[in-house]
Amino acid sequence: MPRIKQKTKAEDLTRVRNNQRRCRQRKRDYVAELERRLTSIEDTTSREIQRLQSIVDELRQANERLTALLYSGGTDCGSIGPLRQTESENDALRDMSSDLVPLGDASILGKAV
Repeated sequence: MPRIKQKTKAEDLTRVRNNQRRCRQRKRDYVAELERRLTSIEDTTSREIQRLQSIVDELRQANERLTALLYSGGTDCGSIGPLRQTESENDALRDMSSDLVPLGDASILGKAV
């Protein structure tokens, strides 16, 4: 049977201290990496919010110009709102109907009609 090397108490304490030191360093490195990633994400998010806000501002200005153009042409802009709503309802119905199975094609479901 091989002889197991016995370590002294001082060697064990040194090993434990070194392990703890390495563990603390790994934790500091990990936290620093997380903080770096957070800063990067915050910067990216901030730039994206500014970009989107700029697009929103441009769209609002374009909408105001188009509304003014409609008014100058004598169009009542109040009648446009219901038309947009009807179109969006039609789009929603069209999306839902694409999920339906035609009666003649019920074999897809494994049932005979």
